[in-house]
Amino acid sequence: MLSLSWLYKTLTTRLISFAELSRVYPSFAATVNFTVGVLTALVLKVTSL
Repeated sequence: MLSLSWLYKTLTTRLISFAELSRVYPSFAATVNFTVGVLTALVLKVTSL
């Protein structure tokens, strides 16, 4: 079982860097939103098993 705090820390770090990127590259934001949505769905599916 992955450590949830590690997972949360990793995800928030990634989200912060994504936010920085999307500020620099506005067209990147749509891809980020899609990726975050998919990752959230995967995490929810895995944790519900």
